Amino acid sequence: LNLFKQCKKQYAKVFIMRHQIKLSIFLIGITLIGSSPILAQQTIKFGLHQNKPLNFRDTDNKVKGLVIDVFTHIAEKENWKIEYVPCAWGDCLDKLKNGDIDVLSAIGYTQERHNIYDFTSNSLITNWGLVVTQPDTTIQSLLDLDGKTIAVMKRAGHTVAFQKLLTNFNIKVKYLVVDDFLSVFRLVHEKKADAGVVNRLIASQYIHDYNVLKSSIIFNP
Repeated sequence: LNLFKQCKKQYAKVFIMRHQIKLSIFLIGITLIGSSPILAQQTIKFGLHQNKPLNFRDTDNKVKGLVIDVFTHIAEKENWKIEYVPCAWGDCLDKLKNGDIDVLSAIGYTQERHNIYDFTSNSLITNWGLVVTQPDTTIQSLLDLDGKTIAVMKRAGHTVAFQKLLTNFNIKVKYLVVDDFLSVFRLVHEKKADAGVVNRLIASQYIHDYNVLKSSIIFNP
């Protein structure tokens, strides 16, 4: 309830800026949209990408997830109408920047994104990046990645952090860039990539569906 109260206070100010800077939900610090009596009945466009268990459209075609539960609760209190706009992750980011959607969830914080979007400091869940590998791998550390082929998700926050990390250590790799985390698993499973970058929530749900292993390489908490 304290989260909702803090969100409500914060959003009343930032919602006025929605035509200048579109907003995002950041799950280390979740950003939602503000309200005032004048804006009652406002339709909020929510960018929906498949990111189970945070936000996703299930096999029964219903929108579900932890973020969805929180945002729906706030929308009910504020009398907002939510319009879910399905989009792939990269497209969601573009839609948010261009003003085609108002809210997007699960965005990792960077200074560059902070210059474009509004984030809140309210914390909902903590996530981090990790590297998955083939079962017979010799990869045990970042240095072992040198010269390897790494599958990564396009424009994901953990991808950006991982690439910066390798650059700092002067580690040279070949990147296979895909549109979603499940494709990362698939490429490692099919041995088209030596390793892949995912987040810990995705790994905990899907790693057993593929012949891959969690490595000891964890980063970007």
